[in-house]
Amino acid sequence: MARIPEIGSDSDWAAAVYETAHVDPDLLQLLLRQDLIIEHNISMTRCVEYKRLWRAWLESLAEAVETPLDFTPAQALEAVKVTGPVLFGFCHAEQGPDLSDPDTPQDIREFFSPLSAKAGFIKNLERILRLIRTDKPQTSG
Repeated sequence: MARIPEIGSDSDWAAAVYETAHVDPDLLQLLLRQDLIIEHNISMTRCVEYKRLWRAWLESLAEAVETPLDFTPAQALEAVKVTGPVLFGFCHAEQGPDLSDPDTPQDIREFFSPLSAKAGFIKNLERILRLIRTDKPQTSG
C-alpha cells in the first residue's frame, strides 16, 4: 500500500499531493512531459509496462485514501485518477512568467494572484472530491 502522510480532509489530501509533487522539481518536469513527449518516444511494449506500473501505484494509493477521505473503493480510485490531471493543469500554469513582478501591471497582478497554482489546485480538487463523494453511479436501463 502507498505511504501517505496523515490526512483527515480533502484539503489535507490536496495539500499533500501538491507539496509532494514539488519536492523534486525535476520529477515534476518529467511528469508534465510524459504524455506529450516521453511516452511517444518509447516502444509500445515499454509504454504498456510503464502504464501497468502506474496503474498498480494508483490503485495502491486509492486504497490508502479510501478510509481517511470516506470514499468507496470506486470513488477513491476515481479521486486518485483525477488528481493527477488537475495537478498537472495547475503546475503548467506555474511554468509561465512571474506575474508578481512589480513591473507587471497592477490589474494583471490582482486578477491572476488568486489563481496561484497551489491555492487553485487545492480549492478545485476539494470541489471535485466533494462531487465524487456525492455522485451516484450510473445505471443502464
